[in-house]
Amino acid sequence: MVGLAGKIVSWQRTGVLAYSVWFYILNMVMVSIDIVLYFRNSALDREREQAREQR
Repeated sequence: MVGLAGKIVSWQRTGVLAYSVWFYILNMVMVSIDIVLYFRNSALDREREQAREQR
């Protein structure tokens, strides 16, 4: 996050956006997707365990 902030500050000062900013953004998107999938799969696992216990 600090690296991205540095690139944004540099962009504001120079008007040139470094290409590496897109890698920071891509990384944040992928991590966000991973977090969403973790919670989704955790909920599905809990539901599956509850269904097994009810049998």
